[in-house]
Amino acid sequence: MKKLIIISLALLALLTSCNLDNQGIFAEVIDRTPSDNRKLSVIGLSSSYPKTLYFSSVNGIEAYDLETPNLSEKKRYKTLDDSENARKISISLMVEGKIVYGVTRATQDIVEYTGFYLCDPDDTNKKLNCENEVIFNGSFENFAYDAEGNIYEAVLDSDTLTFRKICSVPDEGLSFYNNMDRIFCFMKGSTFTYYLFDGTNLIKIPELDGAGKIRSVAKDTDSSIIAVFSSDNASTVYKITGTSAVKLKGTAVGSKINKNFASFIYDGYLYYTFDKSSTVYRMELATGNTSTDTISKISNVSIVGYYNYAEGEYRVCTSNNGFFKLKINSDHSVTIN
Repeated sequence: MKKLIIISLALLALLTSCNLDNQGIFAEVIDRTPSDNRKLSVIGLSSSYPKTLYFSSVNGIEAYDLETPNLSEKKRYKTLDDSENARKISISLMVEGKIVYGVTRATQDIVEYTGFYLCDPDDTNKKLNCENEVIFNGSFENFAYDAEGNIYEAVLDSDTLTFRKICSVPDEGLSFYNNMDRIFCFMKGSTFTYYLFDGTNLIKIPELDGAGKIRSVAKDTDSSIIAVFSSDNASTVYKITGTSAVKLKGTAVGSKINKNFASFIYDGYLYYTFDKSSTVYRMELATGNTSTDTISKISNVSIVGYYNYAEGEYRVCTSNNGFFKLKINSDHSVTIN
């Protein structure tokens, strides 16, 4: 019975990790036609113009051109891999501009990968040679992590994929809880402890002890982020630079502050909303003052994230109800259409 419980938990982790892990700093998102209804999981972005977002859906692996002007919506989409395997991805990474994904199967006794595959946007799709026994809980960029919070780097050499262990759980007595991008949360008893993955090590951020559960992260500058934490229906907002954090004035507000949400920063304000809510919040980072806009159009959608494609203009990606365009006006109010 214990073995069955472990297998069930492993499967649950595989099924629930993808969308959560892609919120925040790297939640660069796509435009999709409303009512498209193909629940997506963001894989990553191209590194060159035109910026292209890669995502998986019930159709397989798809690409969406974010930047080329005057394209019809139909021409912005391209299916890269519609194979059976691509429609049941367990984990996906971006390695050297290419998409790498793994597919698992589960029996009564074991969960295992049936194979790892390459989807090259500029070339071909093929199965990779890979000897991997670790079942990963999630991924970000070209890194994957397991149920204990150990981090592995994916290395692609021709047709061979290797996962190289980068670092382990930082301290004894900690259990891995979750992560958002490069910020990893561990627990010791009921206490949350936060670490930053710097590409080589997990380094503790001591100022975040007691901050609560991490709910959202948004890129502030190239070297810092703004993170929201919640505890007992209240929130705290921190600016994290490297492995140091400073608590900001004010709090993020909303009736769903104890759930994860996507956010972005523009002109000194933190913007965010919650699933199936028509209220868009903006918090001035310098003062902590919060104001709102009511946008009925988003009252019944789940937002995955935001993509900044022009000055003061964003594209809002939802998991099931397509995309919207968001414009920030001169008074910092928001218009969505």
